[in-house]
Amino acid sequence: EDAALPLVTEYVATQQWARAEPLAELLVKKSGKRERAEQHRLQNTFGKVLAALDKNEGAIKAYQSAHHLDLTDQETIRGLADVSFKLGDWAGSLTNYQKVLTALGEEEAEERATIYYKLGCIKQAQGQAKQAINNFEKALGIDPAHQATLDAMVAVYESLKDYKQVCNYKRQILDNVVDGQQRFKMLGEIGDIWVDKENNLPKGVEAFEEALELEPQNHVLLHKLLQ
Repeated sequence: EDAALPLVTEYVATQQWARAEPLAELLVKKSGKRERAEQHRLQNTFGKVLAALDKNEGAIKAYQSAHHLDLTDQETIRGLADVSFKLGDWAGSLTNYQKVLTALGEEEAEERATIYYKLGCIKQAQGQAKQAINNFEKALGIDPAHQATLDAMVAVYESLKDYKQVCNYKRQILDNVVDGQQRFKMLGEIGDIWVDKENNLPKGVEAFEEALELEPQNHVLLHKLLQ
């Protein structure tokens, strides 16, 4: 048991989750006589190991046990939020992500953007598009190039059939794309949406002409522009 503790610490530090699991489980089972803070640490570690192995039902139980031992520990609350999110427990993940958010400092911009993105995904899954957009906008307010949020904005506006906004956010994604082939593909998609969904030929042609600059000999595109 004493030998297991430094080994678990080492395996977690080096992300050898499968090796860590049986030892972490052993330590948790035998932790009854340890100090409360130590019991919490062991449950928290077990939750982290199980979550990394996608054993989410077990991870939730371990994190819940850790949470009962220390209601304020942020790592445990974040663990509960992340695993609840993976399990599609929207109410549980919402509550815990909100707790995480209130504890984050202004300087922790990347983390705050990620949490707002997750909150947006939860609201979208709950069929609350307006609140989803509100959270996604907060994420982009912190990090305008947050890729997952930009993709989510495209998806939410597609579901609302608001194709002007779909094109708007595809353009924002395009601002961060340097690969020529990828840019060509996206400009083609933007052009098609303007023409097919919005009947806006000038906007469509504008996108197609930008794409043509990247591939001047592309016959499919030349044919579209001649139509």
